[in-house]
Amino acid sequence: MAGNRVGDQREKVLTRVAVFLNRDDLKRAGVALEEFLAEHPDDERALLKLAEVRKRQGRFGEAVEVFLKAAGLHAKGRFVLRAIAVLKQAYAIDPTNPGLLERLAEGSLQLGQQHQALRYLGELADAWERTGDHERRRLTLKSALALAPDSVELTLRLVAALRSLGKDAEATDYLAQAAQRFAEANDSDKWLALAEPLAQHRPPDRARRLELARAHLGRARPKYALRHLQACLALDRTDAEVLELVVQAFAALGLETKAAAARRELEASRVAVEVEAEEEEELVELLSSPAEDEEELIELEEVEPFAGIAFFEMDLFTQAEEEFQAALDADPERKPAVLTMIARCRLGKGDATEAIELLERVIVLPELAPDTRATAYLHLAEAHEAAGKRPAALLHAQEARRIAPSLPGVALLQARLEGLERMLVPGPEFLKLEQTPTPA
Repeated sequence: MAGNRVGDQREKVLTRVAVFLNRDDLKRAGVALEEFLAEHPDDERALLKLAEVRKRQGRFGEAVEVFLKAAGLHAKGRFVLRAIAVLKQAYAIDPTNPGLLERLAEGSLQLGQQHQALRYLGELADAWERTGDHERRRLTLKSALALAPDSVELTLRLVAALRSLGKDAEATDYLAQAAQRFAEANDSDKWLALAEPLAQHRPPDRARRLELARAHLGRARPKYALRHLQACLALDRTDAEVLELVVQAFAALGLETKAAAARRELEASRVAVEVEAEEEEELVELLSSPAEDEEELIELEEVEPFAGIAFFEMDLFTQAEEEFQAALDADPERKPAVLTMIARCRLGKGDATEAIELLERVIVLPELAPDTRATAYLHLAEAHEAAGKRPAALLHAQEARRIAPSLPGVALLQARLEGLERMLVPGPEFLKLEQTPTPA
């Protein structure tokens, strides 16, 4: 009988609340629910309705707390599916709440949804990183790796967490062990993904440098191979094995002048002829600067460290941004190129607004080389397009092409955006609102 009385009271309250909500009287709806919950704090339906009211009032933190309480009641009653459904409503309000993400991960595991659990654990690690709690970040990533021990991304993220805790030696050892495990499993792609960042913290010997160079050449990445070959030549400029790979790398890039110069060095080393100082200087120049006839804009390679580039190419944008930020802190003169890469990382993570803010800082920097400014305008156009601001995107693409007509990618982007030009409303007011002034 008591249960029936409670049910009747609840229905009366919910009916009154529905009337208040139809009148948009959120305050009285909230009061009615609070009064009922004061006597029946574990009533799930009333809690969910109160969460809805708090959400409509814009009191999002309170709404999440009420959802969490309702989900806890479902979980206590072993209604895991219901609990997950309620938690997802809270997640739609605050997808960065650590407590919420932790419970979503636990619930997903209870349902055998490992992929979902990994997703929530990854987001939980990001949440701990934002709060500066790197120890919890480490423990979360360790739990995620227990579910997916062969994940390169999780491995690199755990290594980054260890470094944030000042455990550089432990991070390097862990990275080395993981790389060795993939090498023993003949998983060359995963080995290479870990071997490269490992080389930044534990410089490999000649044999490992050659191994990395060959791996890059085998994947049609001769520019990256040249980085390791350059380190080998710094030890011995007459190393015939290294010079053979240098020839291959330049040939793969289509740089015949450089390849021919490297062949001369190779021939000299084979006949044991002493290399003259002028030829040594020529090879140093070949390896340290792009050729005039190289058509492709070498953008990523101008920014160190390599780990940031490697992370970026694997879509590990958080880790890439950390590396680029460290490079910027170490050498502020890299500001334009590094800020551009940080902006591209933000864009890769889906934050077009922050990418736009960074790139707008780049394009107004004084004494910026034309190609660098045009590149920044190109990526600014991409960021505006991602933000749904196609008119502004077209303007920036046009500006990039005006500054550097042969810049790779800009013509294609402009052509695509110009297909939408008829949707624009041109005129002074439009330009005033959307166009970023070109620095003098």
